[in-house]
Amino acid sequence: MVTKIIFIKQQIFNIFIQKYLQQYSLFLFILFLVKIPENALALDCIQCDRQALWYSPEENERHISRCQKGLIPSTKCMNSSHTHCIYSYYRQSGVITVTERRCGTVEEISGCTLYNHLDGQNGTLLEAQEQILM
Repeated sequence: MVTKIIFIKQQIFNIFIQKYLQQYSLFLFILFLVKIPENALALDCIQCDRQALWYSPEENERHISRCQKGLIPSTKCMNSSHTHCIYSYYRQSGVITVTERRCGTVEEISGCTLYNHLDGQNGTLLEAQEQILM
C-alpha cells in the first residue's frame, strides 16, 4: 500500500514537471523568437562613447587615440533605428583626423562624414543624399 502511494505521488510529480517544462520551454521559445531578430539586426560599429566609464586623463588620451585610429572593438548599437556607422573627420595637409565614431542614421550624415550602412554599403555624404532623393 505504501509503495502504491509513493508511486502515485511520483506520477503526479512527473505530470506536474512535464506540464511545467512544456510551459517554460514555450516561454523560452517565444523569448528566443523575439530577441533573435532584434540582435540580428543590431549594427556593430566602433563607438568612441565610453558608456559612462571614467578614465584618468592619461588613459582618456590613449582611448581617444585608439578610437580615432579605429583600434577599439566594435560594439552593438543600442538604438535599433540606427542604420549607419558614422565617423566624422577633418583633413589638414593630407592628414585625416577622425573626430567622432558613432551609430546613427542617414539624416545625421553631414560635412566630411563617411559611413558604413547596415546593408554593407559605404560612401560619402553626396552619395547618401543622392540615395535619399531617388
